[in-house]
Amino acid sequence: RADPITSLAAAGLILCAGSPLAASDVSFQLSFLATLGILLGANRLAGLAAGWVRQRRFPRLWGAAANALAVTVSATLFTLPVVVARFGRAALYAPLTNLMVSPVVPLALVCGLVAILLGMLPAVGVIASPFALAAGLSVGLIDSVAAAVASLPFAELPAGAGFVSLWMAGAALMVAMACVRPSRKKSAACAALCAITLMTGILSYQLAMRGATSLTVIATGRSTAAVVAVKD
Repeated sequence: RADPITSLAAAGLILCAGSPLAASDVSFQLSFLATLGILLGANRLAGLAAGWVRQRRFPRLWGAAANALAVTVSATLFTLPVVVARFGRAALYAPLTNLMVSPVVPLALVCGLVAILLGMLPAVGVIASPFALAAGLSVGLIDSVAAAVASLPFAELPAGAGFVSLWMAGAALMVAMACVRPSRKKSAACAALCAITLMTGILSYQLAMRGATSLTVIATGRSTAAVVAVKD
């Protein structure tokens, strides 16, 4: 039987055999981890919403939306450590962006590939223009959606803020605990705790960065004083 994890490992081995430095390339790391996340987590996340989807009025439509959301959340979670380490920021709305552009990505890939192949043939090269135009418009739409989402408040969180690393470690621990004898209640509690800790970290970081509060430690001889200033 075909095993997706083994196939992914074999693909990574073949790529690294031809170019061992490929493993250090950020595009390789993101692609590999995103695929691994989809293989390991998408079906489980979609399964958690299966009962709710069956009770909706349009189960197929809601099921497709749940599957798409499960795929993008799984890929985002597995690539988050690399994104934070390489780019120094955590994209908070990455699942939303991926969900919005997911219908357009296959069109951009297929049209771009067809345009390249047709452009290599002198006799029919002119036919490549419509496909190239469709690919360009698709990429432009993806870029516009990404720019619009990136302009939203709290779209990116700097990894230099200590709470980001702490939140990632705590979220990983809670997810691991939820995977032990998983249940719907345990998964819901895990998601709620992750969201609450993230919002608490964002609020405290924004207050500190805006100068709303400041903490100063003053050493006076044999004693030490801590002064907290609150800006009106």
